[in-house]
Amino acid sequence: MWIHGLRKNLYEYFLNKLFTNVIIYSSTLIITLFHNNILMKYIIQKVFTNVLENPVFDLSLIERYFSKDYIQFVDHQQLNYNEFILHIKKLKEKVADQKIDLINYAENGNIIFTHHIAKSVLKDGSIILHKVLAEFTIQEGKIIKCDELTFLLEGDLSAKNLGSEI
Repeated sequence: MWIHGLRKNLYEYFLNKLFTNVIIYSSTLIITLFHNNILMKYIIQKVFTNVLENPVFDLSLIERYFSKDYIQFVDHQQLNYNEFILHIKKLKEKVADQKIDLINYAENGNIIFTHHIAKSVLKDGSIILHKVLAEFTIQEGKIIKCDELTFLLEGDLSAKNLGSEI
């Protein structure tokens, strides 16, 4: 990345605070963020990395990226914020390693759609691949809703509902 040292820290600080219309001044660098578009993709990437791919359950990360009013619709099931936390805990119990490959995304207003592949290595050694199409709604810098469809591409049928299991 071309931003180094203090500049990188300032850049990450403002992205983490999720400000829009921010101008960071330095002697050689001006970064202007006029839209949430950069921020929405950043939030989703951070959720994928810090919450889903992280093998350790960390409630503070969920609190950082998700609203307490969060609702998730996944494959005909609805999870509220507390059920979502239980879902993430269950994933950490079952999954040894998870990688999310963002294939594509589209943004409109405060909504970001993603097409991604979730590769999960379960603790029994089996490998599960899901194709995921998700619509995230972001308000005040946090995910408030996710409407998601998952499709089992590879693996045992018992892992079909891994995306909504509590």
